[in-house]
Amino acid sequence: MKRFAASLLLSGLAGCGSAPEPETSRETVHVGAGTVVDVVEGRVLIDHDAIPGFMDAMTMSFGVEDPALLQGLEVGMEVSFRVKVLDAAFVIESIEPNERSP
Repeated sequence: MKRFAASLLLSGLAGCGSAPEPETSRETVHVGAGTVVDVVEGRVLIDHDAIPGFMDAMTMSFGVEDPALLQGLEVGMEVSFRVKVLDAAFVIESIEPNERSP
């Protein structure tokens, strides 16, 4: 019985000094749609619909992964976009004007 208790104590102590496992970053991508409200300094302000599983409908400023994504965007333009979420930060990785239905 003493051997078992000593073995149990030693195995418990072996884990006490170990470093915690590093948290892994989780990257997800969500698709949204909305209307461009403003484009300024590497950001786009979009009045967007709810993005299922991510956020409610709101007007929000987004950074972009590549400033070239902002070229050709105009206030009032309806767009579809993909927003990449990495931990607590998010950025638009693609944005395109929606085609208007006749």
